[in-house]
Amino acid sequence: MGDLQRALSDYNQALKIRPRFFHAHGGRGNVLFARKQYPEAIADFDQAISIRPNDFRNCSNRVAVRVSSGDLEGFIEDF
Repeated sequence: MGDLQRALSDYNQALKIRPRFFHAHGGRGNVLFARKQYPEAIADFDQAISIRPNDFRNCSNRVAVRVSSGDLEGFIEDF
């Protein structure tokens, strides 16, 4: 769990420097997903997708969070 906390801190720092760094939003979304912080993960993937809409990784990661959290409505909207 320490590695996740360190990664989260690193992504937070990167986003303070560059708020529109879509890789950092996606990475932080993955960390939050691993920590089962689903609403926060969705928010980061949403932000990454708004910056780079055609990036498949963030779209598929958001779908994975929606499925894991039981958000079937959101899952259907994503498709």
